[in-house]
Amino acid sequence: MNYELPSHLWEPQIRGIREVIARWMRGKSVCLQGPTGSGKTTQASVLFQWAASCGMKGIFYVNRRLLVQQTVDRFRKDGLECAIRAAGLEHEFDLFAPFQVASADTERARCFKKEVWPFHDAQVVIIDEMHLQRTDTMKALIKHYKSKGAMIVGLTATPIGLSEWFDELVVSGTLQEYRDCGAIVHADVYSIGMPDMRKVKRNLSGEFVMDGEKKRAYTQSIVEDVFKMYGKHNPDGRPTMLFAPGVSESVWFTEQFNKRGIPWAHVDATDCVVDGERRKLDIPTWIEIQDRVKDGSIKGISNRFKCREGLDIPSAYCAILATPIGSLASYLQIVGRVLRSHPSKDRCVILDHGGAYWRQGSPNDDRDWHEWWSLPEHAVSEMHQLKIREKKKEEPICCPTCQMERTGGLECPGCGHRSEKSRRMVIMENGEMKQYDGKLVKPKFVKREPNTEDIWTGMAHGWRRKKVDRTWNQLAGFFAHENGYHPPKDLKMMPRKEEDWYRPVWAVDACDLY
Repeated sequence: MNYELPSHLWEPQIRGIREVIARWMRGKSVCLQGPTGSGKTTQASVLFQWAASCGMKGIFYVNRRLLVQQTVDRFRKDGLECAIRAAGLEHEFDLFAPFQVASADTERARCFKKEVWPFHDAQVVIIDEMHLQRTDTMKALIKHYKSKGAMIVGLTATPIGLSEWFDELVVSGTLQEYRDCGAIVHADVYSIGMPDMRKVKRNLSGEFVMDGEKKRAYTQSIVEDVFKMYGKHNPDGRPTMLFAPGVSESVWFTEQFNKRGIPWAHVDATDCVVDGERRKLDIPTWIEIQDRVKDGSIKGISNRFKCREGLDIPSAYCAILATPIGSLASYLQIVGRVLRSHPSKDRCVILDHGGAYWRQGSPNDDRDWHEWWSLPEHAVSEMHQLKIREKKKEEPICCPTCQMERTGGLECPGCGHRSEKSRRMVIMENGEMKQYDGKLVKPKFVKREPNTEDIWTGMAHGWRRKKVDRTWNQLAGFFAHENGYHPPKDLKMMPRKEEDWYRPVWAVDACDLY
């Protein structure tokens, strides 16, 4: 590569860019992973600058119209001649600009359906927040540009289940590497309470599906703790994001903060509440809210989903998780809002009222993305607890004195209290709080009887022959239900690889079984 990379890049960014180009030279499409705050838009801009130096053109797909102008301004600042392909911004349309920022929905309407305008003749195609753009339209766009020999790059902090979309995964750098170079900060997590979610169903992504009554009981139980812990752990009112279980709850929290004299705003997909007034959330209003959070005239933003991506507030210091989070991808996107470095902070604070740390692990830990990018999201969301249950990982400890979480050790890094045991407050179905001391995750009862292997192989052959559309983990669960114990994981007709346990029984090749 003759193009000289900008000197301001961090080492992990440089490595990621070089690996993406090298893979493309070998004809591979690439998913580029980097933690939230690692500067993936910067890497995209540099890839486009490299493309420009080679006489190539590029297109960048964003997942939200509110991000289009922000992205264009960034690319133009970096010297790229850039135009827009998105509904409502036709005044920025220029068919001949070498670099374009586009909406996939607009491309579907104007390239596929009505052929209002031609496809951009890009040789470099970059898709932002790829985990949110897994649509039929994006599949068609990728297919079109692949047929033209273009470089295809998907950007994401959570590449779960994306192996079907790209040939290879590039991890630009670990969380520790980005902490070492000053891109992100350490998170102090306090687990205030957690709801009992044993009877709550999950959707395909692993997220909890809470009905109105469960949401109501849970929200009522955490209300006072939300305000008390906000005051205790963020007494200076530094920029805060609150994630609520629903839009109406988000609006309610906003009203309550304002009643307490703490200026607060609510945002959702279409509307917002600012200064006590409901408004439409257009681009100028969204920019205004972010600017006011930065200057301190608004102390925080409540939301359900809106602030999980595309938020430009590096000074954000505190995240209040006022909702249970079942999906690992959602959890990492949410905590990533406060991990970005800023001169005003050397660490950040996460106030967990939903048991996310216990359920998903520390936001400071690295994940094995090369293993997980081939798994469905619900499987990855359950893996932390499964590894604890199988004694491959220690259950985290919540300090009985200050409620700070830690991954192990006798001494709390927050208050110095020494204790081997964890203490957690669990919100029961009726809204009552119950104290649990010690470990909550019970290990599996594993046993090997003389006929265990015969029973297992008979069940496995039967499920494979009938092509039962259930996973090996589900088969193991059915075995436990029928026999009263779990089988060891080294029997004949069992997957050798951890990830294959999450695939349908019929879909794993015989050569990958014991």
